[in-house]
Amino acid sequence: ELICALTSFEALCCFRPLGAIIAYLKRIPELAELVGADAVLGQYMMAPESALPAADSDEEKQSLKAMMTNVYAASDDIVAKTLRLHLQRIEETGAQCAEDELFARIYRQYPDDVGCWMVYFLNYVQMVPGEALFLSDSEPH
Repeated sequence: ELICALTSFEALCCFRPLGAIIAYLKRIPELAELVGADAVLGQYMMAPESALPAADSDEEKQSLKAMMTNVYAASDDIVAKTLRLHLQRIEETGAQCAEDELFARIYRQYPDDVGCWMVYFLNYVQMVPGEALFLSDSEPH
């Protein structure tokens, strides 16, 4: 798919590197709980980035699949609880990054929707008119 920005455009697309996702899991306890970070990622949670699986490796894909399976298998009650707790922290302490601001904005539009968590798994792209983005058909967006 080819996306060409005619106006200012924001997108979430393609998984972030595993190291970036792990950094969010360490900072956001609700997300780590939802993902089952210790069970799914085990030794990677404390490993240096150089010890993480290579990008696009089978091992990385298995880790991403396990995380997504846990996130989307969680009950609606657990999802709502974790989303609300994270939003409360953002509102009380302020956004730590652009993704936190995006999370709060998406949550306000889609309250209690598990998809709000994707801001921490997918790359956040901001485009201006005239810029373009190509995505393979198998890339999440």
